[in-house]
Amino acid sequence: GVFTGKNLGQKTKEQKPALVEVSDKLEQIEPPPLISPFHNEFKRLLALRISAFDAAINAAQLEEATGDTAGFIEVTEKFALSHKQIAKLNDQMQKIRKALRPNEEKNLATP
Repeated sequence: GVFTGKNLGQKTKEQKPALVEVSDKLEQIEPPPLISPFHNEFKRLLALRISAFDAAINAAQLEEATGDTAGFIEVTEKFALSHKQIAKLNDQMQKIRKALRPNEEKNLATP
């Protein structure tokens, strides 16, 4: 229940293969033109997340070997970048949902 460099390194090491698999699959998809910007931004999120995971794994290994925790500064910065990307994607998803939502006027019954 306590955050440590060791458990962060372990968790990211465990989860990284699944993230890489999703990223690889996304690379193989040719999105429709209107969704392409969102698709590309999502791929960017995965790349940022993988980079943050790598930094966490490396920082945990450094901490375990030397006791030095300085590597976690980079980890924090990389996770912050990925969180900003998530916020950007959430905004884009809201715009997509709004564009797909039928107009209230179109749902009115006509005589």
